[in-house]
Amino acid sequence: MLRNNPYLSEPTVLGLDLETVVIESAEARDEIAAGITHPANMSKPETIAAWEETRKPALVDEAYSRGALSPVTGKIVCIGLVSDTHEQVFCADDEREVLRLAYEFISTMGEPVTLVGHAIQSFDLPYLRCRSIVHGLRPPLAVAKAWRAKPWSGEVGDTMTMWNPDRDKRISLDKLCRVLGIPSPKVDGIDGSAVYGLYKAGKWTEIGEYCLRDCRAALEAYKRIQEVV
Repeated sequence: MLRNNPYLSEPTVLGLDLETVVIESAEARDEIAAGITHPANMSKPETIAAWEETRKPALVDEAYSRGALSPVTGKIVCIGLVSDTHEQVFCADDEREVLRLAYEFISTMGEPVTLVGHAIQSFDLPYLRCRSIVHGLRPPLAVAKAWRAKPWSGEVGDTMTMWNPDRDKRISLDKLCRVLGIPSPKVDGIDGSAVYGLYKAGKWTEIGEYCLRDCRAALEAYKRIQEVV
């Protein structure tokens, strides 16, 4: 196999994670709000009015923020990159600049590179590809190879599918870390659902720290799995 070829360099293993938020759109928010109605068992006007005032706004915010999960309605605001020797995180409202700086950093890693993350093949890499197309940005070779990578080719290490390739038995990064005895990146109560609130509050340091914790955890999980398989 290629990985045992003594004439090939060992790859740099680079943990990668994205944090994304919904692209602000009053029209999209109004469409979501129009689709969220009071429970069917409510009939009194005063009860409905109270629900509209106290409960509906939170439901609209929650549904609206899920637009971050799609590269059509969301954008990247943070990219974390972690290897055994380097850690870097790029956070900003300017998505194009975040992508440019991350790609510039990855280019310094040389070749070959294995990009590692949890659900990286189903989320991070496709998201990067779509948003790079939006901005007309060419990726470094390592990312371009990862976009085309086969599960066995070595350019990508997806800890979700490495743990169990069965789609119905996938595991969250938090649970995987707990199983393997690795410090969970969610230990302080922050997870992906909190990023939009942090973004709206301008808490870039907190977003960056959370992103790096995800990178470190996925990288450590990758190493633990690789020891066996």
